[in-house]
Amino acid sequence: MKANVVILRFLIALGMASIGWYLSWWVEHGALTNLLLLPLFVGMVVYVITQALFPWYIFLQAGKREKGSREAGPEWTVERKRTVDVFLPTFREPIELIEKTIGAVMAIRYPHKTYVIDDGNNDNVRNAALSAGAEYIRRSANQHNKAGNINNALKKSSGELVVTFDIDHVPDSDFLAHVIPCFDDPRVGVVQVALDHYNQRESFVAAASSTMSDEFFAATMRGMDRLGCAMVFGSNAVYRRSTLLSMGGYKLGLAEDLNTSIHLHAAGWKSVYIPEILAKGLAPSDLNAFFKQQYKWARGVFDVLVNQGPSLIKCLNVRQRICYTTRMTYYLAGPVIAFHILAAILAPLALENLHPVGTYVMKSIPFLLTYAAVQAYAYRLYALKPGNTRGALRGPLLVLASWPVYSLALWRAMVRKEPKFIATPKSSTGRVRTKYIVPQSVAVFLLLSALLGHIFTSPSIAWGYVVMVSLLILVHSGLMPATSPRGEVARGTVRETMAVADSKS
Repeated sequence: MKANVVILRFLIALGMASIGWYLSWWVEHGALTNLLLLPLFVGMVVYVITQALFPWYIFLQAGKREKGSREAGPEWTVERKRTVDVFLPTFREPIELIEKTIGAVMAIRYPHKTYVIDDGNNDNVRNAALSAGAEYIRRSANQHNKAGNINNALKKSSGELVVTFDIDHVPDSDFLAHVIPCFDDPRVGVVQVALDHYNQRESFVAAASSTMSDEFFAATMRGMDRLGCAMVFGSNAVYRRSTLLSMGGYKLGLAEDLNTSIHLHAAGWKSVYIPEILAKGLAPSDLNAFFKQQYKWARGVFDVLVNQGPSLIKCLNVRQRICYTTRMTYYLAGPVIAFHILAAILAPLALENLHPVGTYVMKSIPFLLTYAAVQAYAYRLYALKPGNTRGALRGPLLVLASWPVYSLALWRAMVRKEPKFIATPKSSTGRVRTKYIVPQSVAVFLLLSALLGHIFTSPSIAWGYVVMVSLLILVHSGLMPATSPRGEVARGTVRETMAVADSKS
């Protein structure tokens, strides 16, 4: 492991040198004195710091261990038994999905009460809960969505610990045996267990979504845990009830989990991350579901960044500020890509000489390559499923192609447009809706037109510009397998997907 960490450090050192090489282009072209370039330069510096230097710092902490720390597991000695309530929030999901999760939660061996908290007011869900021996809670109105649902259930339950699972997540029977001992430390307010998916082979989109999750819960969450900032992701999370009550309950918003997490750390509570696969859920299985999920997450994160973030982040220590800044600026990749696409399209019209564009590309490529190398190596080094790191490019490719989704989310957060609740579909929604890929299609058409126009009309070809446009076209390559017949869901129903999962378990 030490040799592997040395390699990671070497790659990061190369990455830092490449950042200096990249930023030198801006300085050489007068960014420090040019009123047009200066804000763009500052924006790129901020982005590089928050999405390259900060993540690399977090990666370097992933292999470290605090003195006296111990791995979570059923072999721990629990100082005393604790009362546990398990919440299953649901809102109009398929009944077979709900029944599967209820059955798995009821089978958890540690003594607990299971509460199906239904915002869909569905009698079938009520019958399923009661027939399985679970408690059932419904509300007359589903104000504040998931957060409001959980807060309502808190008033009608009394367990010392509160577990939340998304309704598609199926826990192992020994889930609580791994988690309960963490609460022997009275300062621990929440324990987050790694997220995983059981339908990752269902489609290209499901595989890509799973890869994105795997990458985050490998090096990033391990590093954040070492920095005292393991974040909450809603499902597979166990809270101390007194922690939630001391904060006024679960926090509201589209990113209610992130909002709750940052309030928890700002209040001085500790968090623990368990890097083990103890529960599996459903990843989005088609592009419609994926884009809805990504918009919901991005819009929620940007809302926290724009509204609550500035006031709360001052209550965090420096390490926690680094972690949350990294998390809250992740989706800025969308606007950054949009800016480069616009610049590439307009460059032939605005500039007589495209040489500056060519040098920009040449100084960007070393950074892009080392960035990709660091990400890939850190993922393999700290993977939760070491033998399952193939196809690691699928996730990043789909994220890059989602730039219109992230850009729209940022714009609406900045103008403070009231967000609407968005439920991620739990099954295939059919062929991709045209409106979801119109911006990408238009961008590719305009980029290709600009490229061909330059090649056939310019007296001398600027090869750097050709490389730049070609790379920006390739940014959209993740859409091809996601929308092709082979990339679509072969079996669209939840029932069939779960049957496949059961047969492999």
